[in-house]
Amino acid sequence: MPSHGEDLARRLAASHTSPAVAYFLAKLPQSTLQSTTLGQLLVHLAGEMGISKFDSDFVSQVKAYAQSAPPPPDGFYEYAHRKKEALEKFQKTLKRKREEAKDDYHAYLGAFMPFVVQFLKPRPEKGEDRAPHSGSLFFVFSTYELGVKTCLDILRRGFQQTVNFQTVTTVFTQLYEIRVPNSMLADRNNDRLAYMILDWEVEEHKLRGEDGSPRLSRYDVDQLRLAFPLWFYRKLVEVKAVGPSEVVSSKCLFFSIL
Repeated sequence: MPSHGEDLARRLAASHTSPAVAYFLAKLPQSTLQSTTLGQLLVHLAGEMGISKFDSDFVSQVKAYAQSAPPPPDGFYEYAHRKKEALEKFQKTLKRKREEAKDDYHAYLGAFMPFVVQFLKPRPEKGEDRAPHSGSLFFVFSTYELGVKTCLDILRRGFQQTVNFQTVTTVFTQLYEIRVPNSMLADRNNDRLAYMILDWEVEEHKLRGEDGSPRLSRYDVDQLRLAFPLWFYRKLVEVKAVGPSEVVSSKCLFFSIL
């Protein structure tokens, strides 16, 4: 069996990128990949390596490699109290690192879609005079592996910084992932993927009668599922949450509840 999945995962790691981004090739349509800088670089790299089949064997090989391999080398992050400042610092670092790795066109390609989070301090006690986001920090990570590990460490031990020549440990109890709409190195909007997961099972009771029997046939429910993405997309356009020219794709996973 060809080791295309493992080969690409190794190549990504050698380029300081999380092998996990290879999943995009198997899970996203070409239109979505080509709409982002990361997707374009990923498709280009796979083509350069002669890889064009992204089936279940490919995914299994990427997963096996990612689970056993060490984190990609030279992962980095930047942080600041303001999101804009953290992103600008990250952009400068990414630009410098790519320039230093000029022999590798695909260096740090995963950092074009970084893992971005906001840490918040514990919620204010009743009567405590403090704004909800006071003291929050924004972190921008070049790889998922570094991001998840660092986030766990901070939530467990706090975050140490040097303030006025003294080491200060800040305790955070809340963590939110943040969507970054713009490119890391170019003035390009919507260069990062956003995901939405909708749980059908929370409305399960509406598909059953008072005695628990199905009100709709399996076929009818399946047709509702297939029609839902287009209906939902049109609603997003209607309320101007998504522009009519933006790339939107969907993949419905449906677990039978009948």
